[in-house]
Amino acid sequence: MPFAVVSVDGRTVRLAVRIGGEPCDGVRRVAVSETAATVTVKVTAGPKPGAACHGVPALVGTFPVRVQLARPLGARRLVDGAR
Repeated sequence: MPFAVVSVDGRTVRLAVRIGGEPCDGVRRVAVSETAATVTVKVTAGPKPGAACHGVPALVGTFPVRVQLARPLGARRLVDGAR
């Protein structure tokens, strides 16, 4: 899922992800790949296990995601792995 960067503080990156919301969808996985030049973050969203979503109106919400890096982002480029 595409995201917007909210803030970067050392090793912590805060993102805003727009996805379908409660009670059906949520952030399922956040994958981070770091190199000397880039940090790639891929956010995966999908149905929550056991969610009963049939007949529920589709709503979009913005969800906060906090990513911890192995080392500070610094001058490295942050890449959206979903694009």
